[in-house]
Amino acid sequence: MIYKFKLPGKRGPDVKVSVSFFTGKTRVWVRGKEVKSESKKFYNIPVTKTRTEQMRLSPNIFNLGLDVIYKDQRINVSRKVTKLEYVTSYAPVLLGVVASSMYDANVYKSAIMGVLSVFFSLFNMKILQGDRPELAKLIYNGVVIAVSWFVFWGIAKI
Repeated sequence: MIYKFKLPGKRGPDVKVSVSFFTGKTRVWVRGKEVKSESKKFYNIPVTKTRTEQMRLSPNIFNLGLDVIYKDQRINVSRKVTKLEYVTSYAPVLLGVVASSMYDANVYKSAIMGVLSVFFSLFNMKILQGDRPELAKLIYNGVVIAVSWFVFWGIAKI
């Protein structure tokens, strides 16, 4: 996932942050040049030729996005998610519960369905946070919901 934003201030630099979906590794570019991290999530951002300011990356767990803390100010750089997108992205959790009770799955199958339902929901939220067109996001979201139902059905029937 790539986030592009401008830091506040009179001459706030343009910043691009890349976060890997699977590993969580982050890379930061300021004015087109990569900035190395001084520790896990802290970066020294060059403001002028002689002065730097510290920027910290903070995960936004509710939106599965990213917040930036710069000069003690929290900046939300991820896209806002609508209520409809929350409902559709977390639908696999509800489907997992329904499938577990409907097919009378045992404890082990229900646990597997629960873990997979969380995975499918997080995957849906990552799709919605992406930079594809809105229609494509909803189609992908529907496909993930359908696949999750068939996976739950398959697990219950084993």
